[in-house]
Amino acid sequence: EEMSGRTRSELIGRTASLLHSNKIDSVSLERLNTAVRAMRKEVVECALTRNDGSIYWVEISMSPVLSATGDCTHFICINRDVTGWKNAQQALEYAATRDEITGLFNRAVFSEILDKSLLDGLLTDKTVAVFLIDCDNFKSVNDTLGHSVGDLLLRRISERLSQKAPKDSLLARLGGDEFVLMVTNIDEASALVLAEDIREAILNPFEIGIQQVSITASIGIAIAPFDAMDATKLMRSVDIAMYRSKSSGRNSVSKFIPSMELEVLRQAQIMQGLQESLTQRKCFELHF
Repeated sequence: EEMSGRTRSELIGRTASLLHSNKIDSVSLERLNTAVRAMRKEVVECALTRNDGSIYWVEISMSPVLSATGDCTHFICINRDVTGWKNAQQALEYAATRDEITGLFNRAVFSEILDKSLLDGLLTDKTVAVFLIDCDNFKSVNDTLGHSVGDLLLRRISERLSQKAPKDSLLARLGGDEFVLMVTNIDEASALVLAEDIREAILNPFEIGIQQVSITASIGIAIAPFDAMDATKLMRSVDIAMYRSKSSGRNSVSKFIPSMELEVLRQAQIMQGLQESLTQRKCFELHF
């Protein structure tokens, strides 16, 4: 009575289906039914519904009662309320897979699903496009308006990205002001259209309390298997494309091309040479 919120008269004589919720695990039910047919003990967890419609979790321990001749005459089920433990378990699972500010998937989940999607893409001859979305000058929002406003802005951005994300795509926050979107089976032309749509969505001012906050985004695109065959190389390619958007004046979209990587390597070599000149006190001439 206490667990279900139903009276004694409502419960006695009724089958357990009275308590079943739309979240009940069909596998758990089948395990119980199999145990009944085999006349053996079984323990399962499942979600039931209270009289007010709310959900509670129980651990059902079912045991057969045998007669002196060994025949099963009936079963006894003991239900233990494990709602608190189940909620704590779900909260831990949520924290392990979700970004705490936006509620989007985190980097670990994205990496895992990207690996699987790339493997599936190779087997089914489907493309896997990755969009890296970096908010321009986001640090200035935190510095001038405070981190609480910055966190709210991240949530608003994630909401707009969720609205633009195609069905069956994967949206995640990598950290800071970086978001990543994975879309399967999309061509380059459609990917560029989607990226421009996302850029324009972020460009529209955000209403946060009584303040209006404007921000732009630099977006990079890389598509497997054309730009890379594995997750590490694909993420490096999309990162290079995103930084091309940054260096082009921000608030723009760039699709990865191989020459971008050569340019990045050349810049890295120049920076390494300058660093060595400074640390090893070698002389060099600078010409304008």
